[in-house]
Amino acid sequence: MCGVTPAWILSSALEVGFADDSRTSSEGATQGRFRRGFVAAQIGVAFVLLVAMILTVRSVGRLQAVNPGFEGGKVLSLQLALPTVRYATPAAIVTFADTLTADLTSLPAVREPAAISLLPLSGLLSTQDYRVVGKPEPSPDEIPQAHYRIVTPRYFRVMGIPIRGREFDDTDRETTRRVAVISRTFANRHWPGASPVGEHVLIGPDSLEIVGVCADVKQFGLDGTATADLYVPLRQMPANQAQFVAGRMYWVVETFDDPMKAADPVRAAVRRLDKDVATSSIRPIPVVLTASMGSRRFNTDLIGVAGAASLLLAVIGVYSVTSFSMTRRTREIGIRLTLGARPGQVLVTVLAAEWRPIALGLAVGALGGVITARALGSVLFATSGVEPLIIGVAAVALGVAALVASYVPARRAIRTDPVAALRVQ
Repeated sequence: MCGVTPAWILSSALEVGFADDSRTSSEGATQGRFRRGFVAAQIGVAFVLLVAMILTVRSVGRLQAVNPGFEGGKVLSLQLALPTVRYATPAAIVTFADTLTADLTSLPAVREPAAISLLPLSGLLSTQDYRVVGKPEPSPDEIPQAHYRIVTPRYFRVMGIPIRGREFDDTDRETTRRVAVISRTFANRHWPGASPVGEHVLIGPDSLEIVGVCADVKQFGLDGTATADLYVPLRQMPANQAQFVAGRMYWVVETFDDPMKAADPVRAAVRRLDKDVATSSIRPIPVVLTASMGSRRFNTDLIGVAGAASLLLAVIGVYSVTSFSMTRRTREIGIRLTLGARPGQVLVTVLAAEWRPIALGLAVGALGGVITARALGSVLFATSGVEPLIIGVAAVALGVAALVASYVPARRAIRTDPVAALRVQ
């Protein structure tokens, strides 16, 4: 476009150029219109990209401020894959978990370990049908589901998940009454405004007593909606869940210092216990949070680079076109100054002419920014659509940049010696 378009424009005025070498040929007018249109287009595109950049950056900022439902500041997470042949029963998995808990607790860098069947933000799904004791029996197509998690004692304490009632402890065993902890959303679904502690839910033939209500945890992304979660103790997990838990057993290890300093000792402890257990995804919980926003961060960085590049190109374009225009108008400026016009008057006059396409670009860009804001409002987190403040910020930023880019060459042109300017042909 940059090479072919000017050549095409010049070729249409080639005969005029040979016939008349003056400065007033139609070729000059055609080029002028093209340059002004080019500036307006640059400003308009830059405006739209600036609006998109501001919206996405602000959206990611709001997403980072979302409470995930847990803390995990000094918690190391890792995934274990137990050989399913040797760990095919709940008893085998419980024995492994108890031994590993004792081994990890003895490490100097470790404060407390715990395990869960599916780590928050892991992207994996496990749901379970349930019924509430004392509530009307739902129809077959309206049976409620909960996100099902199997955890070891002290999991909620390690992850810093607030809980009312009590969490699981070592007294919750295979032979004791079956218990469960539910999320706040689960509780509000069936017992709005009341405490569900002491109530019962049915999972298959098993009746589980609710002993605690924990905060909602973001399971599938910080921008996701709250889910109804149901937690059960590892020692009371159903036999049909054993292979699922063995294949992907997530551990969270609270440390005294930097979590990554405990990574090697934890890995070594697992290897000493069973060298056939595969260890993967060793990373601190804050990194897990950051990784959950990876695609949004990439999109934000991409749009940010595009917006900055577009602004830079727009400034370069305005500066270059203004410089070229001032060069062509050097003689005119000299005549105005010779006839007594004040430099300030001449500066305002020439800038007014150069600002027409800039103003047009800002107007078109503002319209495009409104359309862009409405379109992004449906896909960006916590973005309500068109906001005059954002449009205004983009307009001011681009307007100031364009003003500086046009002022510098115009100011330089009016400082030219009038006598020298008159000699320009």
